[in-house]
Amino acid sequence: MNEISYDERAKFYDNEVTVDSTKIDFFRKIKEALNINTSIYCPCATGIYLDSFSKIFTQSIFADINPNMIKKISEKLGLKKISNITTEVIDIKKMNEINQKIDCIFVLDQAVQYINRTDFKKFLINSYYISKYIVLDMFDFKKEGILSYFNSNFITGDFYESKRFKVDGKTVVRTNKHLFYGDNKITFYYHYKTDDNREYSTEFTLNNYSYKSTLDVINETKLYKVINEYKDYQMGDYDSLGHFIIILEKI
Repeated sequence: MNEISYDERAKFYDNEVTVDSTKIDFFRKIKEALNINTSIYCPCATGIYLDSFSKIFTQSIFADINPNMIKKISEKLGLKKISNITTEVIDIKKMNEINQKIDCIFVLDQAVQYINRTDFKKFLINSYYISKYIVLDMFDFKKEGILSYFNSNFITGDFYESKRFKVDGKTVVRTNKHLFYGDNKITFYYHYKTDDNREYSTEFTLNNYSYKSTLDVINETKLYKVINEYKDYQMGDYDSLGHFIIILEKI
């Protein structure tokens, strides 16, 4: 297999994941409702919301566990001459290591679902030391017994074409496969291939959290309270069934 470099893969992400205006509207809504000036965006991937955060918030930290992602964002910050955003390589379970008081942590794109229940609690406990608010973006893959993830219905374990986009004039096709294990874990397999026959594959596993099981973890810590929530929340063109956002405030 003719492999694709990491730098090229970062370009893929910038083209397959586009800026969602409904997310930007949501950031503004939270900022105004809670008077948020300082924020952490985690995980930040390649930083497609750099411009939005730099305009909406006074100061932000873009955080990710992957140092290569942070390197890419740092390059973009320099090119865009953005001075009110800094970066951190951080494990989401150890947010206290940022060692800086901020108003709100935005944990988007189901980032908490990469970790198990015990580590979810660690995240909340350690975030308590630095942040007044947390925005949790979650997805219940089995809402009402329908196995789905945004616009993908899980019918078989076969690969299917999920996206087609252009990078540097070349067409890239992404195919997906999903395997659900029991009630609590789902593994995503992504395969990318360019029209000049270069390719790479990646996979990741998410833990499933229902709305109730998410609240159970939050309540067990006795550190945060729910002050707002959005169930089956619509973002972009995706099917909203199972998507929910919970906003927490320090007790």
